[in-house]
Amino acid sequence: MAWKWLVAAVLLMTAVVACTHEPPPYESRYTPPPPPLGAPAPLPPGASFVDTFDRPDTQLGLGEGWDLRESIDNSALPLSATDGFIRAGRYASASMTNVFAVRKFRSKVRRIGAEASWTRVGDGPAETLFMAISANEKITSDLVQLAVNPAEWEVSTRRNGHFWRVVRGRFDPPLDLDRDYRFEMDAADGSITATLPNGVRTGRVGTSDLLSERAFWRHGFDPADPRPAGARFAANIVWVAEEGQTLVPVPSADSG
Repeated sequence: MAWKWLVAAVLLMTAVVACTHEPPPYESRYTPPPPPLGAPAPLPPGASFVDTFDRPDTQLGLGEGWDLRESIDNSALPLSATDGFIRAGRYASASMTNVFAVRKFRSKVRRIGAEASWTRVGDGPAETLFMAISANEKITSDLVQLAVNPAEWEVSTRRNGHFWRVVRGRFDPPLDLDRDYRFEMDAADGSITATLPNGVRTGRVGTSDLLSERAFWRHGFDPADPRPAGARFAANIVWVAEEGQTLVPVPSADSG
């Protein structure tokens, strides 16, 4: 009878293995270490600041509290922008400049997000949405950043003007045009987590010296590519979670 118990055990083990699935390729296999002693606890879901751009169209600017900047030299404070506006309840851009919508918040920003879509306007490359938490008023010299376009995404940090890629990936298939998608980046001391349409990815990196109360959302182009934009993005919701502030759910675009 012992052989029957052996056969039963083998069959049970085979069934368990057969029901164990590998995680999808877009899921990170890295589990970040626990935060250092004294580090702030992970933030619960939600946001402490949300802008749905649900207000009249503008020719330039986004309204009170927003500062639009244009990057000329990353070593200097970006100049005032000549582009960037609200159109039909969305933050949009119309030129080939790198426009930054910058805000200074009440306390340190730990999470930044946006809901956006891309629209075909030509045959060139797609515009890139950059979302970043900045360490100082230069906004581009030291930061934690998530960059996304319909084909790919990347999380990176920058210190003293030098980039370090943390984690990256592709959207396969690419994101649909004229459809809203949500993107979010959480920064903790020791890791950065990106929440994307195709999953959640985490990369290990120190961030404590890169976080402050400043953040921006940027319309970005590759200056080395002379072609006009092929697809432009417009954001209909942006949000952040500030350390120590009350968090509420991020609304849907049609919630009013």
